[in-house]
Amino acid sequence: MNSTLTHEPVPALTDLQTLPVMPGVLRLLYDAGKRENAEPGELSHLIALDPGLTAKLLRLTNASHFGANSKVVTADQAAALLGSKQLLQMAAVTSHHNPALQLPSDALLPFWRRSIATAFCAKAIARTRNMKHDYAYTAGLLHHCGELVLMLHPGLQLTTPEGNIPLTTIQAGTALAHQWQFADTLTDALTNFTAPPEDPHQLLAAVVHLAEAFVTALDICGDKAATLPLLSTHAWDTLALTEAECLQVFRETEMHALATFDLLQI
Repeated sequence: MNSTLTHEPVPALTDLQTLPVMPGVLRLLYDAGKRENAEPGELSHLIALDPGLTAKLLRLTNASHFGANSKVVTADQAAALLGSKQLLQMAAVTSHHNPALQLPSDALLPFWRRSIATAFCAKAIARTRNMKHDYAYTAGLLHHCGELVLMLHPGLQLTTPEGNIPLTTIQAGTALAHQWQFADTLTDALTNFTAPPEDPHQLLAAVVHLAEAFVTALDICGDKAATLPLLSTHAWDTLALTEAECLQVFRETEMHALATFDLLQI
């Protein structure tokens, strides 16, 4: 199915307010909130460790606009607009209505590890090419957010004139990105990272594509079901990482991902 079909609203997503969130992230936010001097930057750093909470933050911020000329892409940008009080309120509400508590951990844990590792890997790759590494981090973190959607709505379908069509993980993520008003830069990356287009304005998709392949090859997420994706020659040739750069990306990814897994106890 053409991904453009997911530009149409998916009724099941209309009332979706929250994706599954890691209890460990909510615990750290709760602890930070007990201090009077919790800064938005500190809180956004914690929020940015979780794909579900980051997606919710982007949704709340972009839906409110705040007079900004463009939509926010990162947790830091959103936090600067909302402030500490609203960030902590969002975390508190989420902790009381967290869909993760109703889902099996054996499905969520590999997803969370893979999302975190891909985020750090995408960030490291982007740095080698002087790209916006914070954008790359967010795209890597959310690249498979459609999995969370399908965990909550198995067999999610889009109604078309031709009939009901089941959504794939990527299409579910694209539908969420449109309905939650993600920035076009981010939505394009989530839509196209599996087959990055030959478009110089869509390098972010190529970065996420390569990051996912690297994380799978590194085998640091404990996901026995993971299979190495077919590598895009276009993405590889366009980014053109040297051997030394690849090794540095591998080191940074492993260091940051494994430290985060320990912090969040996942």
